[in-house]
Amino acid sequence: MTEIREPDHLLEGARATQAIELSLPMAHPYRDGAFFVREWYPRFYEWVLECLNTEADYVTVTGTPGIGKSIFYLYFVHRFRSENLDTPIVTASF
Repeated sequence: MTEIREPDHLLEGARATQAIELSLPMAHPYRDGAFFVREWYPRFYEWVLECLNTEADYVTVTGTPGIGKSIFYLYFVHRFRSENLDTPIVTASF
């Protein structure tokens, strides 16, 4: 199993709010200017990237209502865009 380590600048920001200025396809549009960064978002971000870079063509995130799936989606795309400026992103929301 690969150890996942968050970049130092993300460790301090965990469990804090993060400003968001994205227009993403979502089942229910997110209109707030910031969102709560759950403690596990940085770890899941690295895990999703690891899956996509090694074994998976796509990743589906599931869970019970209210657990943070949609906001993780915002977090993931926001962070990925900031770290990969020239990489296109294809998303879907149902």
